Amino acid sequence: MKPQLERAWGVETRRKKQNIRQQRYSRLTNLKTVTDTSRKRLENKVLQKGALRRVDEALTAIEKKRNLERFGSNFNYHYEY
Repeated sequence: MKPQLERAWGVETRRKKQNIRQQRYSRLTNLKTVTDTSRKRLENKVLQKGALRRVDEALTAIEKKRNLERFGSNFNYHYEY
């Protein structure tokens, strides 16, 4: 029945499988081709040398304070390396 209608109208009534896939996933982006993603932008901000240095200084200061409070009288923890 459908092939007869298609011949009479001159238009295909069935969709091709490729077109269905393209329509179904047309709004998705291919992450392998996209280089500017939110993850990349965050990595660039968080993993800068200055940012890592500031984090290291803050963690070192916290560790020194903790060791001084707990082990201030102990000779092993009193001096810096």
